[in-house]
Amino acid sequence: MQPSVYVIEPQTLFIPELMHAVTGAGGRVVRFAESLDVMEVASLRVDYALLDLDYSLYSVDDGLAIFRHVAPGIRTMVLTDECDAERLRAMRAAGAWAVLPKTLSDDELLVELWEIFEADAMRSRLTGTGGH
Repeated sequence: MQPSVYVIEPQTLFIPELMHAVTGAGGRVVRFAESLDVMEVASLRVDYALLDLDYSLYSVDDGLAIFRHVAPGIRTMVLTDECDAERLRAMRAAGAWAVLPKTLSDDELLVELWEIFEADAMRSRLTGTGGH
């Protein structure tokens, strides 16, 4: 089954690139949003959320905390400019399923997403669990 993905990207300029990366990796974008809408997030029925919170109204930490609280079953992938190893570890500790640097090329992002989707699919097959 194709993994479903919700994308938060405040800069619409990057939406085509993210759409290409997600679909190229075998995923299906369910919706793009420019900001974090708690009510919408609470109603989501997707496998993943790709969150670019670097230029949003919330800090990355706050946005991730809100998302994880409202939608704990959705695996969050944070797309960030952050390079500090300690901050990246903090994002993972705060519940990010994956942290993806924005310095990745389009092809590298596609490969990273593909690897995430494939590893999760393999884990689900081995454990007999499904999506969220």
